[in-house]
Amino acid sequence: MNLTSLPTPTSPWFPFSKPAPHARVRLFCIPYAGGSAAVYRSLGELLPSDVEVCPIELPGRATRAREQPFTHAPLLAVAIAQAMRPLLDRPYAIFGYSLGALLAFEVVRLLRREQRLLPVHLFVAARHAPQAPSPHPTRYTWTDDELIEELHNLGGTPKEVLDNRDLLQFLLPYLRADFTLDDTYEHKQEAPLPCPLTAFGGLADLGVSQGSLEAWRIHTSQACRVYLYPGGHFFINQTMPQIAEVIGAALRPHSSAG
Repeated sequence: MNLTSLPTPTSPWFPFSKPAPHARVRLFCIPYAGGSAAVYRSLGELLPSDVEVCPIELPGRATRAREQPFTHAPLLAVAIAQAMRPLLDRPYAIFGYSLGALLAFEVVRLLRREQRLLPVHLFVAARHAPQAPSPHPTRYTWTDDELIEELHNLGGTPKEVLDNRDLLQFLLPYLRADFTLDDTYEHKQEAPLPCPLTAFGGLADLGVSQGSLEAWRIHTSQACRVYLYPGGHFFINQTMPQIAEVIGAALRPHSSAG
């Protein structure tokens, strides 16, 4: 296959992708609730050059702030899968963080139902297994002040953002939309996925226990590994190099020329 002739991600869904025509594997990355594709911009610098990182920008935030955010997980999964389809021309993997992990899982299951090329690996982080009920089933109905308090508790929002009321009023609508699709998600049982799965978690993440990460094992018929790192829900902010090392090693058989 002539890799130089393959398409490159140029749609609004992939604003920070750096086309790598000679890359042998793509890594699609879906952000957490309230997050943008920018959270993965450094990941490409930490992975081998033959891995093309494609951070996904969801409607309603950052470069797509004028668009209406989704509030229903299955519909958003359909839209993400549609954006990815032109790029499924070589081996690929998906990495989702928190809400992004749930969306990544649903996207893969959708692609399987469509009998399309499936990922060589699914990476999930900071998210309890899909079959577990939401620990905050009514979070999307909370007041703005309660949502802001939740941001404080999760610890992933910069202080300058939390102290800026005007900026928070801009961010809260799509954060509420994300919480809506997360907390109203209804899991439907399907056969395990035929790709390996790796789950990452934070040792101090009170909302995602080691047991809830281990529960992802039922969703793959292949190997499933769980990695725990110091930190809370947003442990990725301190451990991106370590996570990249694990991802790089898992993708090496698919990205190396040998």
